[in-house]
Amino acid sequence: NLSLRRKRGVVETCLLDVCFMRKNVDLAFDDVFKESYGKNKLIFDNYKKIYNLPTVTSECFVSKKLFQYCLQKKYFILLLIYDDDGKVYFDRNMSDILCWGLPGGSVKDTETINQSINRIAQSINENIEVGYVEPVTLIENIFKYNNKKFSHYGMGFIARIRNKYVIDSRKLTGSFIEVNDEEFSYINRLASKKVVEIFKNRFNEIVDKTDNCFQDAEVFTNKKYNKRYKIHNNFVKRYILTEKRKKKKDFTKIIRNEVENSLSIIDVSCGDDKFIFDLSRELNMNLTVGNDISWSQIELLNNKYPEVIFTNHNAASLPFVDETFDIAYCSNTLHHMPNKKALNNLFNSMKKIAKKIIIVEIENPALVGGISKILNKYYIKYLKDVGGAYLSNEQFCLIINNAFSSKYNIKYQVFENIMGKYMIAIIEKKESKGNE
Repeated sequence: NLSLRRKRGVVETCLLDVCFMRKNVDLAFDDVFKESYGKNKLIFDNYKKIYNLPTVTSECFVSKKLFQYCLQKKYFILLLIYDDDGKVYFDRNMSDILCWGLPGGSVKDTETINQSINRIAQSINENIEVGYVEPVTLIENIFKYNNKKFSHYGMGFIARIRNKYVIDSRKLTGSFIEVNDEEFSYINRLASKKVVEIFKNRFNEIVDKTDNCFQDAEVFTNKKYNKRYKIHNNFVKRYILTEKRKKKKDFTKIIRNEVENSLSIIDVSCGDDKFIFDLSRELNMNLTVGNDISWSQIELLNNKYPEVIFTNHNAASLPFVDETFDIAYCSNTLHHMPNKKALNNLFNSMKKIAKKIIIVEIENPALVGGISKILNKYYIKYLKDVGGAYLSNEQFCLIINNAFSSKYNIKYQVFENIMGKYMIAIIEKKESKGNE
């Protein structure tokens, strides 16, 4: 019987793998041929669903050489990089007339869209670091040569430069400029103009809802101590903070009961935590998004979960379409918020994008004491974890009730493991009565 069960287990695993590969055949080809076409196709298709992206279309005759080049390149990127003052980086183009142009280029077969964005940014200056990467428009260039037509698909992104103060402006081929009406008139391409227009409308919202100084400190800390996180994942999690000691099965059961009938989920601040992605894969969800402000954290997961769409937004200003997701999941994020405004904006972001919200937060380790307090010191001193706005259980319930109780039903649970006490809030919209 044991032998039979083992054989069945192998068969069941194979069937799951086959189902996964059928659903994501392009991802299977990626794995075989070490390319990223399938991942980029998945990103383009899902971006159309989760963002409100207008399409800019242009049509023109091109040379034979350009036509043949574009036939070999499926996707391209147009990148608007901005600074904290709202100035935009432009390349100078003086081939015919003086004009401004946004940097861009084709996505290589062997790189993801995120890797392409970083490559394009670093072609301006090798030390540039960007964040808050956000798609804002789809682009379709219809190229014609003789009697042939080819549509070259692209996407316009905006991204904030995180380290402008260390970049020598004299070594840039272009400039960061304030886009007034006169400068706008020097932009000669339709897609570039559209990206700039959308950015100008979006910039004020980003500034109003986010705290860049605090977030930058966290991003740079995560990147600086990235190797320590790898040691933590490969040794500490494997041999000390094991799944058994963390009672993962019990915790998974709690969350699975709340999400098992859902088709889409977002982890709004995933870091390097793979919990939601394993659960989503187990439940065969149609759409899974992992968001975090730190790409160094996301990159630890990106290759392991090719079916997941990873995004790089500040959780306090998520730009997704209303109610894109059945579930918004938020774990151990509240204590990273720098102030009341940022915390309320986080709540408002989740209200906007999801029908149901699950918030998990560790109770203040100083109050719980014991191993929880010791582990908290390890996270702060060794992993350099940023954020210390820990809540008691009473404060957690008070804040959640204040933010959600008027239009939502709230259930609370407490879960304990080796890490400490976890406070869980299950938040679901109340059914509307009549025409209210």
